Amino acid sequence: MDFFGRAFKYVVVDVGTDLGPAQMAVLQEATAIMIVTTPEVLVVTQTQRLVNELLSATFPKDMFQLVINKASPTGLSPQTISNQLQLPFLGIIPQDEATSMMSLQKYTPFVISSPKAPITAAYYDVARKLTCKWSWILKAVLWTSLKRSLMWPSV
Repeated sequence: MDFFGRAFKYVVVDVGTDLGPAQMAVLQEATAIMIVTTPEVLVVTQTQRLVNELLSATFPKDMFQLVINKASPTGLSPQTISNQLQLPFLGIIPQDEATSMMSLQKYTPFVISSPKAPITAAYYDVARKLTCKWSWILKAVLWTSLKRSLMWPSV
C-alpha cells in the first residue's frame, strides 16, 4: 500500500521464449523482466535469442534480471552463462531433484516442507535481491504520488 491506500500490484507472467503480440503487450507494462535459464548449451542459446529480441524491441538492458535454474556442477558455469548473455546473474537456483520430488508428492511448496534445503535458501536469496533492487523504484513511485497529491489535493 502507498500513502493513499492504493495497492501495488506485482504480477509474474511466464511468457516463454516466443514473443508474439500478446507477450509483447504484457512486457510493455513490466518494470522488470526476469530471464530464467538453465545451464544447457541449447537453452542458453535460445535465451540469447530472446535477449536479443527484447533489446531489438528497445527494452533497456537494466530491466533484465538473470536467474540460473537447475544449476549443477555438470552444466555450464554461471559465469559462462553470464558472459554469453552479457548479463550479471541475480541468483542461482541449484538442481535438487530429491527436494523437488518430495515437495510434489506432498503437494507442498519446498520452501515450506524443506525450509533448510539449499534450494529454499536460493529462492529466498533471489526474492531478497529482487526486493532490495527494486525498492528504490517503489520509493520513487511513492514520492511522485505524494508530490502530486500535495500539488493537486483531492476535492
